Amino acid sequence: MMAPFDSWSPNDDETMETLTLTDYMELLAMMFGEPDMSLENMDILEVVAMRGIKFDPPRWHCHGGYERKRKGEHGA
Repeated sequence: MMAPFDSWSPNDDETMETLTLTDYMELLAMMFGEPDMSLENMDILEVVAMRGIKFDPPRWHCHGGYERKRKGEHGA
């Protein structure tokens, strides 16, 4: 049986188990629950808007948005 964490010191003769990335992911899932996969196809601005945070458009932003360019069309 391993000693409690608070009594461990680097000089102990016990061998420490190496954790893999999967082990860390499982540990995070145990601590915080499974990730919310409903957000996986959303960008960060959509997620923060759902939380009530709004960013003003940058000063160079065209009011009303920009027209879509047709394929092969170049702006001057």
